[in-house]
Amino acid sequence: MTPRINLLPWREYKRKQDQRRFLLYILLSSGSAALLIMLWHLYLSYQSNHLLYEQEYIQQITQRINQSIEKINQLQQKKQQILARTQQIAQLHQQRAPVLKQLNLLAKAHTQGVQLLSAESRNHQLQLTGKTRDNIQLSTYMKRLGQLSPEQPPPVLLSIRQVLPEQTGQQVHASLYFHLKQEQLHPTAGPSDNTPTSSKASSKENTQ
Repeated sequence: MTPRINLLPWREYKRKQDQRRFLLYILLSSGSAALLIMLWHLYLSYQSNHLLYEQEYIQQITQRINQSIEKINQLQQKKQQILARTQQIAQLHQQRAPVLKQLNLLAKAHTQGVQLLSAESRNHQLQLTGKTRDNIQLSTYMKRLGQLSPEQPPPVLLSIRQVLPEQTGQQVHASLYFHLKQEQLHPTAGPSDNTPTSSKASSKENTQ
């Protein structure tokens, strides 16, 4: 007679082991999935923060570059202003030399009794106005002016007029107001021929 073996307890035990193993697999899978999701989230956060850092860094670099460009533009403007001032100073020096030469010439041509009231250079012409006591003093002044500038044409008298007598103490003197011109082969008024330049001589300088 064959013995009968009851397999129900073993099957129940086997079923419980399978359930435990299944639950363990589920827990391990869930934990692994959660860990992977967490790692992926951390990776995305790191990438996002890194991109934000790079963007902020690029903005800072861009701001510095813009500031440098602005400073360079300001330096360029200052350079242009300095160059413009340098050109103006050079032009003033170029204009000053002939003007000083002409004033020195007028000072050397000073004649006793001739009072120079104004000197004006316009359109290559030097025009002088003044007053004197007699024609001899005026003739001497014009002669000296022509001798001191032999490279220029001699001065030409444009007009002369006599004014009312001036009384000085017990003496009465008549004044002759004259207007003469001298052609200038080399203009002394500067680069612009149509720009008038005039200077007035004081009475003390011309009457000494």
